[in-house]
Amino acid sequence: MTAALATSLAGCRSPDAPERLPAGSVPTAAPPARVLVSPTSLSEQFPSSASLSTKTPPPRSAHERTADGNASTTAGRPEIAIIIDDMGNDLKMGRKFLELDDNLTFSFLPGAPHTQELAEQAFQAGRTVLVHLPMEPKDTRWSPGTEALHIADTEEGIRTKTETMLAAVPHAVGTNNHMGSRFTEHGLGMHRVLTVLKERALFFVDSYTTAGSQGLATARRLAVPATRRHVFLDNEKTPSKICDQLDQLALLARQQGHAVGIGHPNQAMFTALARCGPENMHHINLVSVQRLTR
Repeated sequence: MTAALATSLAGCRSPDAPERLPAGSVPTAAPPARVLVSPTSLSEQFPSSASLSTKTPPPRSAHERTADGNASTTAGRPEIAIIIDDMGNDLKMGRKFLELDDNLTFSFLPGAPHTQELAEQAFQAGRTVLVHLPMEPKDTRWSPGTEALHIADTEEGIRTKTETMLAAVPHAVGTNNHMGSRFTEHGLGMHRVLTVLKERALFFVDSYTTAGSQGLATARRLAVPATRRHVFLDNEKTPSKICDQLDQLALLARQQGHAVGIGHPNQAMFTALARCGPENMHHINLVSVQRLTR
């Protein structure tokens, strides 16, 4: 781990302190035509702390690798999962992340131009594939895509949209929400989405883009395997800041036994993973996010 992990707990940001996703995206006056592709970075405030395919991924080792790349059967080690969101927009950058030896989880936007190709590559590499379900944000300046889930959608509309988006991502075994600060607070809407997921034996990761999200609680009531995001890793797109967030993720895992981080496929995130990422997190197991669902 980097030196930041050795700092005192008092020097770390509170898990519930508000933070912003990476700066750099530009608000759009209207949703983009057709595809569910949206900026990697959003304007929403976030609390920092939380397909239809039934094919089996290529076999892995019988044991999860540790974060430093070694096979391990050691019980009781803290576990972290790192999800790379917004996959499918950038073919070159997506391939770079898929070539990393780290046991990352990849979440693909259903309508992004390279989703099917990259999701297939992720599957062949033995990585866990998620559908990054676009949902309505509170800030109307930001478009989650023309086919995103909205609280005004009918029950049938939510089902149709959800099924269509699940079918667009090959080999997906679970989902997490893209944006969604308004929609995930809508209990009935989340119930309808999670009902579809349950029918298909998919799990749900609450990206936790609002402290009022009903996602995890609703999943628990429906007995849908679920977990939540704890740390956004690249709110600030500099390798040093991302390294600090990776240290926070490891610290939280040591405190509570596990932690989930979310990042995005950008050069700063790639550099940080190479510089201070999982291979430097000794005695912490890097696992698929599916392992942390219950």
